Amino acid sequence: MDAKKQSVYNTYLQHLSIKGLTKTTTDLYAKEAKAFIEFVDDLEAISVSNVNAYLIRYAELSGNTKNSHYSCLRAFIKHLKKNVYFNMNTIKIPYFKSNRKLPTILSQDELMRKINILKKKAEKSNQWKVKRDYALVMLLYATGMRVSEALSFNRSNINENDWVRIDSGKGLKDRFVPIAKSAIDALDEYVKACPFPLNKGFFVSYNRSSITRITVYKILEKYMGMNPHSMRHHFATHMIINGADVSVVSELLGHSSLITTQIYTHIQKPQLAATVNNCHPMAEGKEVSYE
Repeated sequence: MDAKKQSVYNTYLQHLSIKGLTKTTTDLYAKEAKAFIEFVDDLEAISVSNVNAYLIRYAELSGNTKNSHYSCLRAFIKHLKKNVYFNMNTIKIPYFKSNRKLPTILSQDELMRKINILKKKAEKSNQWKVKRDYALVMLLYATGMRVSEALSFNRSNINENDWVRIDSGKGLKDRFVPIAKSAIDALDEYVKACPFPLNKGFFVSYNRSSITRITVYKILEKYMGMNPHSMRHHFATHMIINGADVSVVSELLGHSSLITTQIYTHIQKPQLAATVNNCHPMAEGKEVSYE
């Protein structure tokens, strides 16, 4: 990368850091920008044709994955026009229809059965790590936290009214979420069992430092058979099944838009089936006259 391109790239990195995005999001945006900068000959002469030529590399990817790359590139080109090359032509990058699907969701009974198995193991075990794993699972399911939020969690984030302050969520939007007493108890049992001071992170490993995202994934896969984000899906789905308003769930999840949360409205609510069975004239047990 020549000096001129490097200067533009460095400016963009500064721009991303000011926006206060999570590290994962920042890395995605930066990686896409770097790939595009290295692809084009002259950033000042960007056109629809060379943008399309660059996007060909994603032709075989799914619509959702394309949208992820396209969104990152869209943000970079917008930055160029707004902050670097003011006379640059407007370039529109298309959106692909999203095929977002709700992942397979366990029933509340099924999920609680898995959690109770882990709870019993944590109660019987002398290994502090098992109590840590149980506390982590309880925290994720009780609050719907993202992995990054759980990794920045501290016991002092829970106030005397049993609300947890979730710090530095996506977009640095802190929020408060009620947390069940059973989850607090699991966290306190872990604190008592852990042989290390928890001043370098709450969920720690044997080296006394905070566990990594990979470790969180391994814990959830081992005990729950799912990834951490799936726990977030379960939190939202089970809340809505039990009658929570989607706007409330959106606030608890820290979504910036209600549209993001509306994926959870396409679930099978038992109470809806009961309503149809009770009220529809063609429901089972009701005689229908066609005369």
